[in-house]
Amino acid sequence: MAEFIAKRLADYGISPLILTRGYAGGDEAKMLKRHLLGGPVKVGVGANRVATANLFFEKYGYVDYRGSKFFERTYLDPKMGSHVGSQKIGAAVLDDGMQHWSLCRDLEIVMINGLMPWGNCKLLPLGPLREPLIAIKRANIAVVHHADLVLEQKLKDIKLVVQEIKESLPIFYTRMTPSYFFELRNISTKMHLGAVLDAVVLCVSAIGSPYAFVRAMEKIGPLFVDRFDFSDHYSFQLKIYFPCNHVLVS
Repeated sequence: MAEFIAKRLADYGISPLILTRGYAGGDEAKMLKRHLLGGPVKVGVGANRVATANLFFEKYGYVDYRGSKFFERTYLDPKMGSHVGSQKIGAAVLDDGMQHWSLCRDLEIVMINGLMPWGNCKLLPLGPLREPLIAIKRANIAVVHHADLVLEQKLKDIKLVVQEIKESLPIFYTRMTPSYFFELRNISTKMHLGAVLDAVVLCVSAIGSPYAFVRAMEKIGPLFVDRFDFSDHYSFQLKIYFPCNHVLVS
């Protein structure tokens, strides 16, 4: 979501800064930098988000669009953004930042995993939640991810829980659609999704929601899909060998 928002801001001529902690080996930060290479989006990595942001502000400068008519104009005419591009940072996108109460923010987006929205309703480390559900009250927008992988009734149940906490909260639904594969040994080489049609596929992952990865691959149309789940942010070694037609890694 952080990458999506940053790209949309860039489309409107705003130079955004993504602030991320860089968990474990910093794999997410590296992925963001690779995806956004050559564009106006900047990625700041560090546990102290304020200090990291200040370093970028000192280097590139910043512009404050709040209170101006800029967003109103660009909303009506997306082409407006192409005339106002600047190296100066116009927005900061805080990745995984809802629990950072000390940081001021203009918009709070809460992400909900449609496949496992609340888990056992317990906080870390006893459960998946970083804050109690009542924290939804602070949000300006709720986004239910992987909405295409769950039944309609489950989406209604999620909406009911959210609206019981904050009735007026706008709720949006998103899905993740793969476009192509990367060659593992040469990430600049892209493979068509059709490469796995009627093939035996092993989904190897080190992500928070491996089931979503498996379901997305199943929808492409391989003959058979199996899975091998590592812990989140696991550092893969290329020496690992799996005997099957295709190994897909996330």
